[in-house]
Amino acid sequence: MTFWKKVFLSFAIIIVILFISIIGFLWWNHYPPLPLFSEGIIKQVAPVKGSAKSLDQLCVVTYNIHFGIGYDWKRKDALHKQGFIQRLDRIAKILVEADADIVCLQEVDFDSQRTQRIDQAEHIAKKAGFAFVAKATHLRERFHPSIQGLHGPIDHGICVLSKFPITQNQVTIFPHPKEVPFYLRWIFTPHGMQEVKIKHPKGYIHVFNAHLEPWSQRTREAEIEKMVALTKQVNTPIIIAGDFNTIPPETPKKMGFHMNDAPWFIDPTKWDIENESTIKTLRALPTISEAIPPKQFLADEKASCTFPALDPIEKLDYIFALNGLKITKGFVFHAAKTASDHLPLVAYLVFYPANIPPISMLKTNQ
Repeated sequence: MTFWKKVFLSFAIIIVILFISIIGFLWWNHYPPLPLFSEGIIKQVAPVKGSAKSLDQLCVVTYNIHFGIGYDWKRKDALHKQGFIQRLDRIAKILVEADADIVCLQEVDFDSQRTQRIDQAEHIAKKAGFAFVAKATHLRERFHPSIQGLHGPIDHGICVLSKFPITQNQVTIFPHPKEVPFYLRWIFTPHGMQEVKIKHPKGYIHVFNAHLEPWSQRTREAEIEKMVALTKQVNTPIIIAGDFNTIPPETPKKMGFHMNDAPWFIDPTKWDIENESTIKTLRALPTISEAIPPKQFLADEKASCTFPALDPIEKLDYIFALNGLKITKGFVFHAAKTASDHLPLVAYLVFYPANIPPISMLKTNQ
């Protein structure tokens, strides 16, 4: 065998070994794989106390907590366990001050090395007086790289906290959009939603908590279509909330600020933001009401924005209600300041008479 043949053969063997090693690592890192549809964990973490408000009223909060790292995580103590606990306690205090009955949280770590293996959902629930927690894991890996430097296992997703019993928790993981290269998908967190059924004294409430895809408009629009299809199968009061990663259609400036953080392989200039249908699709549902409707948003855009927390200039977070619930007031909780990179959105709701027909029986153009 000639020298160059030996070099080529050695090089080929190295490539094969590297390829097998990478495939083996990815298999090990994601085993067992998370199903796209599953029943999520429901846990009672505190005694049931109920709400001090009238049974005809509810307070709902949606809050992207940025896995408890805060807005200014570069502080010297940011990565210490006590630092995470202090920030999570601050988030819990915000929920207490808002007097929330139901909370939809996004970007929550349940058991991750980067956040000192704290179950953030249970910690906040216990501290803020929520009896029930419904978790929806969207990413679980044995090793996940962290820009904070705390590499290791990760268990991450969204969750619902409730003062009333949670009886059902259906978890949906959305596949990565085509825009994310296949070789980078293990680094990027998949998004998704959960459908939670809550037993309220007035009757069952279905809560859809969502964290939609930020880097693909067409994927985001498809995700909201899936959610709307599910709501049409429900004939009890519905709450839809979460971080939708899209700005309202009435926003004067159509290019969102959060797109500045888009990865190198994303070209937002190719998006048709002006005609995006994500929020329009939700608003087309009959009997729907919104925490911050267009008129309120346009009257004071600055006060209605939720991101970035330090100086909010765009609205990414939403709460809607329909089919027996109506939002009477909504506002951004600016006092939260930099507890996260998002500000929480608060909505007050009241129950309608229970004889409203299912959505599927109503005309979609109402």
